[in-house]
Amino acid sequence: MITDIASQTNLLSLNAGIEAARAGEAGKGFGVVAAEIKKLAGDSNESAEQINKIVEEIQALSNECVDEAGNVRELMNAESDLLNTTKEKFMALAAEINNSVNEINSVSEITTKLESIKDTILSAVSDLAAVSEETSATNEQVAASIESISGNVKKVSDDTEIMNGLANELNEAMKYFH
Repeated sequence: MITDIASQTNLLSLNAGIEAARAGEAGKGFGVVAAEIKKLAGDSNESAEQINKIVEEIQALSNECVDEAGNVRELMNAESDLLNTTKEKFMALAAEINNSVNEINSVSEITTKLESIKDTILSAVSDLAAVSEETSATNEQVAASIESISGNVKKVSDDTEIMNGLANELNEAMKYFH
């Protein structure tokens, strides 16, 4: 629109210049007006070109903004996917921790039962020792049985101590998760 106005103004100044030239000396003032109109038309044309350049720059910047907005949206979607994956992994980790806690509790119960069994076996060994002293006739057989049972008890006791140590370590490790 500005370009059209500048073009029309330029035509108007040409016509005014022609009419001023025809009028001769009487049209000199009209010629000055025609020159100013021509200058105004030139200025309007330059302004229209500058406006076109500015509009083109704004369009280019707008396109860049649209592209960047798309990139940001893609990054946000990727970040959301990563957050969901992380959440799923944490949930799986929590389930594994709960399973470990249950296993540790189970080991602790077994250790307690083994401790009770150890006490029972030690009590039985003690009783057998008393019986073996009373029955000297079967002393060798009972002594051999006691040695065998004592070895087993020692093994059970050693295993129980190992299990107790492991249970204590697991209980200490579980304190970290509580």
